Amino acid sequence: MGNRSTVTCEEDGSVLTTQDLGVLVAQMVWRATGVKTRVTVGRLVAAVQLLAGLLLGALASAPNGVAQSTYPDITGFTNAGSLEKFRVVDRDGIWFTNALGTFCGIDDDGGYGCSGTLPGVLVGENEIAWFPTDPFPRLYRTDNPAFASGRNQEVLVAKTFIVYRGSACATTLDASIYCINGDNPDSQLLVTPSATYRGRQAQPSS
Repeated sequence: MGNRSTVTCEEDGSVLTTQDLGVLVAQMVWRATGVKTRVTVGRLVAAVQLLAGLLLGALASAPNGVAQSTYPDITGFTNAGSLEKFRVVDRDGIWFTNALGTFCGIDDDGGYGCSGTLPGVLVGENEIAWFPTDPFPRLYRTDNPAFASGRNQEVLVAKTFIVYRGSACATTLDASIYCINGDNPDSQLLVTPSATYRGRQAQPSS
């Protein structure tokens, strides 16, 4: 059996477990309706403390809501190997695209982004990027795309990733592009076939 959460009642020194909690909650309800019980104030307080502890434990172990389920887990992806094939003549940094033709790159300073048609964004916005000084990826319109080199950019095939200057980008099975700097959750961005997300909470860009 797994370990059971417990809390000690300061009034009488008794120890309450999760099994006791159900009984005490029921007795609390009965007490509120006027039915005589043997529940003391101390045991009621202890029961509340135990319940609060259980709730906090559940929250601590739960995924971070939308963000955790929206962003892909790339730990099982394959490293794309040598970065030389992702270089472009006369340009610094790493350049790549996906099967849908979204152009992306990682700069020499570790910043990254994607240029072109970004699903779900406001009309006119055509670039999403995170730069080292940014607390949050930015989304904007530009006439000079920073991540479309104008040359052939290597396709980053599905379920592979590249790492350059502390930043990683990966392509999923549905051709979504995901990037993150180190382990900074605020730097995350994701361009999927239907929507664009950014930041710790996977904020939709629409």
